[in-house]
Amino acid sequence: MTSEKQALLKKNLSIISKKSFFFDLSKHYLELLENSNNFDVLIKIGHEDNYKEFYAHSFILNQRSNYFKKLLSSTNFIKKKQIIIEKKNISPKVFNIILRYIYGGILDNIDSQEPKFILDVLIAADELNFFEIIDYLQDIFLKQTQNSIQRYFTHFYDVTSQYSNFTKLRKYVKNIVTELPHIIFRADDFIGLDKETLLYLVKRVDIVIDEIEIWDCILKWCMAKSNLKNKDIKDWNIDDFYCLGKSLEPFLPHIKFEYITKQDYSIKIKPFKQSFDQNVYKKIKEAINLNEYIDNNI
Repeated sequence: MTSEKQALLKKNLSIISKKSFFFDLSKHYLELLENSNNFDVLIKIGHEDNYKEFYAHSFILNQRSNYFKKLLSSTNFIKKKQIIIEKKNISPKVFNIILRYIYGGILDNIDSQEPKFILDVLIAADELNFFEIIDYLQDIFLKQTQNSIQRYFTHFYDVTSQYSNFTKLRKYVKNIVTELPHIIFRADDFIGLDKETLLYLVKRVDIVIDEIEIWDCILKWCMAKSNLKNKDIKDWNIDDFYCLGKSLEPFLPHIKFEYITKQDYSIKIKPFKQSFDQNVYKKIKEAINLNEYIDNNI
């Protein structure tokens, strides 16, 4: 056997040994988490119906997490026989993943979870200072949402705008907003989009969807913001129409009504005429008249 082959074999055996040692170490520490009786930390996670208590060892938390290290070193916890920590903003299911990562260095079946749950784990990892797994979790999320981003976009967008460490997700969101804005209008959770972003999108001239679809989305968003989403228009009073009108007001100058047909106008815009200022309503009719889509009786 040549010296090169011997070196390669030695290297491969070294890698195998390291992997084997890590597996055993991970297994033993997880057994410690599951079977130990000498816990000195009680962690209360969640609240009300989504609440669970977890037990842990302060020496492991202190070693594995800067967040817990700082917390446990505070005067509130020094010399206490049992330490009690509360985290109401993290769900028990998410914290179970994090705690098993703390002990075993693994993220159990994370790649089979729903994207929204992966985002929740990502948020918890950021809050608890496990920055080493943030890139990995971002990659898993993006892989999981490759063909279903419209189901989660608004929640996804909100999360990326709040957390500066999620650089991969922020880049992905920026690309969608810049290159594929129609995806946002068709998102299942579209009504959760913030006003500034929606206004920015409506002002765009390069969105490849019909203008009536943009109108439908804006109307749906404004009705939700005015608490009219589940109220039949037949039951609306004058205040309901007024509230819808105020919500619609910033968007109306940017809608290209001239591209909306007479039929769509009659069905989807005219029923809400009481929400418009008279001059605005007149301009809408005039815009449609330019293309001879509407007659004088409408």
